[in-house]
Amino acid sequence: MAYDGEVVGHLTGSLTEPSAVRPVKAATLNGLYVRPAHRRGRVGARLVAEFLAWAGAQGAVQAEVAAYAANPEAIRFYERQGFGAHAVTLRHVLGRKAEVEAGANGQTDTVETITQVELSQEDGDGFAARTGFDPRQLTTPYLYFRVRPRRVQAWREVEELTGRDLMRDGEWSVAD
Repeated sequence: MAYDGEVVGHLTGSLTEPSAVRPVKAATLNGLYVRPAHRRGRVGARLVAEFLAWAGAQGAVQAEVAAYAANPEAIRFYERQGFGAHAVTLRHVLGRKAEVEAGANGQTDTVETITQVELSQEDGDGFAARTGFDPRQLTTPYLYFRVRPRRVQAWREVEELTGRDLMRDGEWSVAD
């Protein structure tokens, strides 16, 4: 899709003929990208509407899209376009058991839940200073979560890229 002569978004899709597993012709939305400056401007919605119209004209009976569970914004976007949950894919990464065990520094917990009573004054002040929000002023209970990642990888829409570790066993492998 172009805006003032500039491409601001694109969508890729495909068709699947009926099979024993799926007895109807289906369209799959394989990828959707909208430049950040044009998000929330209905560009994505227009692309999806065009895709669905194209799929119907090709004889598809249904359309589907996959979104990462960790991307709730994408899931909400697709739900607003009429998509609904149909199947859940659960993944188990094989050969990675050592990742779950304690790291080299003996650390096993990745996330620690902290109540306001357990929160130190220093941590509370630091949180408020960095976020501009001080939950200690609320009348309702607020939970804090201290995240100590053991591994961080750079991600470019491909999982488990080799050589992309930024953190390993809780130690940063890149300079600040």
